[in-house]
Amino acid sequence: MSQDYYEACSEWEEMSIAYADDDEDYECICSHPIKQLITIRNRENNNEVIVGSDCICKIHNFPHASLYQPVITNLVELKRNPDDATIGKRLIEYIRIRGVLEDRHIAFLEQMRCKRYLSEKQENYYNGLKKKILRLLEK
Repeated sequence: MSQDYYEACSEWEEMSIAYADDDEDYECICSHPIKQLITIRNRENNNEVIVGSDCICKIHNFPHASLYQPVITNLVELKRNPDDATIGKRLIEYIRIRGVLEDRHIAFLEQMRCKRYLSEKQENYYNGLKKKILRLLEK
């Protein structure tokens, strides 16, 4: 484990993201109450901690830190209202970075992102991808 701040920051990696339900109380390592939960792990000693979307941005050069808040917000929308919620640009970017879906699925999501009307076939495929994303990112 490094004693240098910048080296120590590079030892951490994301393990999972989640959102606390209204009746759940979580605290960031900084002691602030949080709803957006990002579990990170130190590659050197395997310690895991939960941080919020604000504190993740304070870890020097943490990859894709600015994506967490919009991604988690979009995931919550998908979970609460799967029929009406859409998959936003930031979530598509996060999915691409994480390698959660194949390129053909990502290309489809990008094509559908700004469309107002989907055919029945497109809508069924899109809704299937929403369910798949929620299932894969909740692991």
